[in-house]
Amino acid sequence: MEILSPSHQAHDLIFKSNLYQADGIKEYWIVNPILHHIMIDSLDNSNQYRLAANEKQGMVRSNIIEGFEVDVEKMFD
Repeated sequence: MEILSPSHQAHDLIFKSNLYQADGIKEYWIVNPILHHIMIDSLDNSNQYRLAANEKQGMVRSNIIEGFEVDVEKMFD
């Protein structure tokens, strides 16, 4: 899980995403505290990240960790 910094967004969204994908990290959560937004990328069968969630409200759930979920709105209260 990454919490974006305004000064390092490009680094987190591009460099780290590529690094984690190459290392086979199955799920990459990106939390944007400025936009109150959570995005989840999950590896597909070809080991490429695909968008699994892109939410500003409601619950987001891990596809990897059974039972792990976050209420997006409560996270930013």
